[in-house]
Amino acid sequence: MSVVSEDSLPVARAARRLGVARQGVQRIANELVRDGLAEFRDNPDHRTSPLLALTPTGRRALEAITVRADAAHRAMGEGLAQADLAAVRALLRRLTRQTDQWAEAEAEAGGAQRGTRSRATTGRVRTEEA
Repeated sequence: MSVVSEDSLPVARAARRLGVARQGVQRIANELVRDGLAEFRDNPDHRTSPLLALTPTGRRALEAITVRADAAHRAMGEGLAQADLAAVRALLRRLTRQTDQWAEAEAEAGGAQRGTRSRATTGRVRTEEA
């Protein structure tokens, strides 16, 4: 919901911003529309790719989620030193980077074994014929 909270976006662009598969975002978008939290609007730039936008009900729901999340974050972070939080963030970034590198190396190794080359993009691996 937050990815379309400021600007309406096509589902594909929202998925790219989130770094996830379009199909998953499409499923969630359809559920949000079904539940009255979002709506599809005409896209002046692309006839067949409507824009996903929050409804007023969706905006209120996102605000409630944000308020609750902020309270939870404050409660969980209570008593933690800023240096500890910075160390955790740095560790998570390092683990994410190492996981991406490992996935890319695995894809390249698998592609070399099959006579194909692989290219990693935003956490997803596509295999192309060499």
